[in-house]
Amino acid sequence: MINPDYSKTPILEGGFINTFRYKNFSLRIQANYQIGGYALYQSTGVDDGYSAIDSNASVNALVHWREPGDLSINPKIVNDNDAHGSMGSTRFLYDRTNVQIKTVALTYTVPKALCKRVGVQGATVSLLADNPYVWTPGY
Repeated sequence: MINPDYSKTPILEGGFINTFRYKNFSLRIQANYQIGGYALYQSTGVDDGYSAIDSNASVNALVHWREPGDLSINPKIVNDNDAHGSMGSTRFLYDRTNVQIKTVALTYTVPKALCKRVGVQGATVSLLADNPYVWTPGY
């Protein structure tokens, strides 16, 4: 059983949007954050060999614990489907604390005088970036 202190619910989460303006330029940044909360990696490719008899296992599972005192990131391979390998283990548990820059938009507003010359009321030109950066502690 995994320790109940490893809740998937974050302690705090939120976000902000801020726009900075200078003359005809504006820079809009949206960021989200999450502090706390845990999750399990879902695509490790390692099943600890608990199903090695009835399905393929990753070759990474071959580097495993064999004798007392061995150092390995993988536990001993077992041939017992009832053991369920690393089920209930914190081995693949990670802290979901992160800060994500979700959107960055740099916009230029074309001057009205220039817009009138080409027959439009107004125009803007924008450069957008979606999900350009994610920060997580320890990575």
